[in-house]
Amino acid sequence: MIAPHNLPTEDKRLEVIDSLRFLSEQADKQLEDIASITARFCEVPIVLVSIVKKDTQEFFVNHGLAVQSTSREVSFCGHAILQDDVFVVEDAHADGRFSDNPLVTGEPNISFYAGYPIRVKGQKIGTLCIIDKKPRVLNGLQAEFHEVMARQVEQILNQKAFMESYLDILHQFESGSLALEENFTRFRDIISAISHDAIAPVRNIKSLVDISKEDGSINLADFAEEMDKSLSSSEVLLTNLLKWGVDLADQQKQNKEVINIIEMLENISYELRPELESKNNLLRFKGNNFVWRTDTNKLRFILRNLIKNSNKFTTSGSIEVTWTLADGNIQMQIKDNGMGMDADQLERINSFQEVKPGEGTSGEKGFGIGLKLIRSFTRLLEGDFQVESKKGQGTLCRLVFPIK
Repeated sequence: MIAPHNLPTEDKRLEVIDSLRFLSEQADKQLEDIASITARFCEVPIVLVSIVKKDTQEFFVNHGLAVQSTSREVSFCGHAILQDDVFVVEDAHADGRFSDNPLVTGEPNISFYAGYPIRVKGQKIGTLCIIDKKPRVLNGLQAEFHEVMARQVEQILNQKAFMESYLDILHQFESGSLALEENFTRFRDIISAISHDAIAPVRNIKSLVDISKEDGSINLADFAEEMDKSLSSSEVLLTNLLKWGVDLADQQKQNKEVINIIEMLENISYELRPELESKNNLLRFKGNNFVWRTDTNKLRFILRNLIKNSNKFTTSGSIEVTWTLADGNIQMQIKDNGMGMDADQLERINSFQEVKPGEGTSGEKGFGIGLKLIRSFTRLLEGDFQVESKKGQGTLCRLVFPIK
């Protein structure tokens, strides 16, 4: 048996792995679905997203294997990350590098292995690998499908990684510990790094379409949910990144305009109508009409995102926006009768701690960016933002802004 050696960039590679907080959490359903689809299409019993650490390989996604880790010394993935392209072993029993490997001579009795290296922040942290207990050769479409799914996994992991970096910057931006010049510099670096990953879902979907053209037995409907989630996550990412970039450019000058609150809400309602109707939710708003001079873009972002969030966690319910004028302030409430949240999550939100974004009632994804931006924009408008909620009973968001 030949044990894999280290990469020349091993220290940097391990540093990146250690920095990825999401690796300590359970993988989300999107990655598990990719593993399941890949196993079915490539006709293999085992598919893994393996993270190759200093002495071990750990399975962030595990489809079909009884254990959650092995030593790096016996790992096939340790060899795969040494390559720039796919690493294939068609028959491990006939390959001198692996014939006496305990993963070949014993459980899980690996015979066939193919692993694509997965790069995050430019470093090969692991693989998307497929394993069979008998020797085999993938056909052309299966090999292409494996590559497409590996790039999809890579895109998802990079998106998670850069969201962690982005949220760290937002936290510093929100607390005022970053100067304007630093904000621009770090935001530019994130945009540069994430640009490839934002467009990756479109490229992956095009590849799936091309594969389906070559193989008439492939039904793209089987991948509709996966494609929709990929595009939706990129849409959320780009929308919020661009909005924050615009605000960074504008934060030294308040773009104050006279607004009509009912007119603004009617426009938001019109824009969100397809999303609301798709979940059978009714949006209502109530309050006396008045005009108010404030930063229109920031207020619009706050209200639109809070309504979108209520819709995300509500099905066949209602979302109500109300407001009153009192003591020189406008007090606004956005209330829904959706999923609500537990006491721990509520405490973290109201004490400005990190909150792991949850899935909506239809499996919608989120990154936690919207909440950070709502806080930041509310602070810039000299306002206050608090949340009340109970699990299973809905959520109430309170906003208070001074009217000068």
